[in-house]
Amino acid sequence: MSELRFFERLRALEAEPKKRGRQCSDAVMDSIVRHLAHILNTRKGTVLLDPEFGLQDYTNFGSSFSEDTVGAVRRSIERLVRRYEPRIQELCIQPRPVPPEELELAFDISGVVSLDGGRSPLHMKTNIRCSGEVHVSRRDAV
Repeated sequence: MSELRFFERLRALEAEPKKRGRQCSDAVMDSIVRHLAHILNTRKGTVLLDPEFGLQDYTNFGSSFSEDTVGAVRRSIERLVRRYEPRIQELCIQPRPVPPEELELAFDISGVVSLDGGRSPLHMKTNIRCSGEVHVSRRDAV
C-alpha cells in the first residue's frame, strides 16, 4: 500500500510510460501530504458513504484552545490518519506551539513510509486556522 493513489499512478504512467512500476520517493510523500490535506479539510459527516470521514468542525472553539481541546484535535487527526492513510507507519502527532495572536492550532506529524523495500521518514506540519482550513506541508527532519 505504499504506492501512489490510483489516479496519480495513471497520470504518472501517461506522462512517463517508461517509469512503469517504479516508485519515486518524493512523489509518494507528496501524494500522502495531498491526501492528508484532503482528509483534514473535509468536515466529518459530509461524506454520505462514510460519515466518519473528515475532521470535526473546530471553528467554534475560537481562541480558547485549552489543553483538552488540543488533545481532542490531536486524537481526531490520529484516528483519521490511522484509518485513511495506511501508508504511514509508526505515526507520531505532537502539538506545536504557536503565538496566541495567530488563532490556530499546529501539529507535527511524523512517521515512516515503506518504499521499494526500504523505509523513509516522513515529517509534516499541520496548521488548523481559525477559519477551519487545514494546511498540511512536508518539512525537513528535526
